[in-house]
Amino acid sequence: MNLETQKSTFKPARKKGFFILVSVWVILLFTTFYTLVTPTTIKQETLENLIQDKTIFSYSVDSKPSTLYPEGGLISPPPKVVIGSITNSIDLSVDKIIVSNEPIQVEGTYKVILKVIAEEIWEKEFNLVEEQEFKTEGINLELINETFKVDPQAIQDFIEQTEKEVKVSGKYSVQVIPVVEGFITYRDNVYALDKEGSVLFNYQSYLFSLQNETLEFDNVSEVMNTIEHLRNFQLFGIQLEWVTLRLALLIITPLLFIPIMLLYRTIKPLGLRQWITTKRDRKKHIDNKYKSHIIQLTEKPDMENMKPLHVPTIDDLIRLADEKELSVFTYKEKKDQSIYFILDGNFTYLFKSSLATSHSSEMEEL
Repeated sequence: MNLETQKSTFKPARKKGFFILVSVWVILLFTTFYTLVTPTTIKQETLENLIQDKTIFSYSVDSKPSTLYPEGGLISPPPKVVIGSITNSIDLSVDKIIVSNEPIQVEGTYKVILKVIAEEIWEKEFNLVEEQEFKTEGINLELINETFKVDPQAIQDFIEQTEKEVKVSGKYSVQVIPVVEGFITYRDNVYALDKEGSVLFNYQSYLFSLQNETLEFDNVSEVMNTIEHLRNFQLFGIQLEWVTLRLALLIITPLLFIPIMLLYRTIKPLGLRQWITTKRDRKKHIDNKYKSHIIQLTEKPDMENMKPLHVPTIDDLIRLADEKELSVFTYKEKKDQSIYFILDGNFTYLFKSSLATSHSSEMEEL
């Protein structure tokens, strides 16, 4: 196998290898970038504790004997509208409990107030339970367990007396509110006690109408535990730490660029300077090889009346000159082009040696 045959055989293999290496390198480049922007650890959150802060209200109605309730006593179930004129008392209970999966500490104060409200006119507060302190710990804690009697007649008398004094009537309501101040402590976490929750009755003409949609208020606090794990990468059954993978890619990716550049130099197109050099070398090669057949001219001859016929290669032109026993002439038409020709009657056989043909020939030889 001669040199030219070897070149033509290895050239497609080099190109194929080059594109394979470039593809692998691009994949490695993106993988390296991904490993650099991805954290080396994975954060996993688990539920460590669940804390429920519950406030629960309930009430019953103690009725006077009347046409509606001949025997009087407790009405079950309690009505949503309480008729004050035939009611001894509204027995209201308030329970506040804290339930936790893990032991907690709770401390603070509480009191229970009854508030009589004339909407946008005045408000008046009455203490049902005086302020008390609490401090306890555990998983099921009862902070408030109070039951008290609300006298509808006393509220009616207070509203009527106030109207006489202020000479103004309004839209009235009665609200029972547990006022809680304090906090829950679980390890390093501190949570404020829930302050929401009350019972509201609208009052009009001896009627107390319950306005609550619910009598139970529940506030839940989730305590999450964050665990960090080292990120791993599975490759052909081998587990690699993310840091190790990142370091390996930072080494391999730049090193792979070296054989890519070396291979590229063997298949890349010639640069402009190399084209010109190759063209000059080729002209010199033609002139040396066929110097016994070629006559150099210093200027372009007058061939306007002759019909030009172009031949593809210099070898074809030399062979044609030998067959016809004619001389081959050459002159430089342009800076980057030489013309070789023979004169045969009214015909001129031409071969142009130019930058383009030199480049084309050179590419074929790679």
